[in-house]
Amino acid sequence: MWFNNALKSSLGDRVLNSFTPLHYGTFLGLTSRILYVFVGLTPLILFITGFVMWRDRYRTKSTTGFIKRSVLK
Repeated sequence: MWFNNALKSSLGDRVLNSFTPLHYGTFLGLTSRILYVFVGLTPLILFITGFVMWRDRYRTKSTTGFIKRSVLK
C-alpha cells in the first residue's frame, strides 16, 4: 500500500503529516480557527496602536515647542 499506518510511521512522517492540519487550523476545530483570526489581526492592531502613539508624541512635541516659544516672546 502507498500509505502508512499512523501508529507505525516514523517520527519524521508524523511531523510532516501534522503540518496540513496545523496550516489550515483544523487540529482543534473551531477553537484553533478563532485563535488564528486573532493571531492574524495582531499585526494590524500593533500597527494602529503604534501609529496612534507616534502621532500623539509628535503632536505633543510640536505643541509644547510652540507654546514655549510664544510665552518667551
